Amino acid sequence: MLRRMLDLLYDACAVAAALLMVLILGIILAQSIGRQFGVVVPSANEVAGFAFAAVVFLALAPTFRAGGHIRVSLLLQALAPGPRRWVEVFCLAVAIALAAFLAVYLGRTALGSLGYGDVSPGLLRIPLWIPQAAMVAGVGVFAVALIDALVTVLAGRTPSHLAEHPADETPVE
Repeated sequence: MLRRMLDLLYDACAVAAALLMVLILGIILAQSIGRQFGVVVPSANEVAGFAFAAVVFLALAPTFRAGGHIRVSLLLQALAPGPRRWVEVFCLAVAIALAAFLAVYLGRTALGSLGYGDVSPGLLRIPLWIPQAAMVAGVGVFAVALIDALVTVLAGRTPSHLAEHPADETPVE
């Protein structure tokens, strides 16, 4: 049940990131077509930038789970299975600490923006806490994915970020 819920969470982040990419495409097309007819799309660059930031953060967890993040596995492949497992545990623990730190401070920034009523400087006055909240959500789910992988490694199983790519797989035993 928990596995299904986590997979659903990761999939929801991937879908949200994909929909935001479609929004960016729509904004770019509207700008390009609008230019031909003398129509200006207000705050298009700003909205596209906010959407892009949300895409980057919301895609962190699904990309990690799919093994799409750049990893230096040369060292891991050279290690024996026992030490390899503990190096993987160490790397995941450090990544969890960094992701949690980032989530906390992005969260504080978003709450500060909400409290102060900060808005974007463009024609559309977009509350800054909205794109910041998407960033917090993305890095928060990424931290959950890292914890998920750590628990999997500690249980002696191969985590999804390694299992998805059999050719590159570094089994954690």
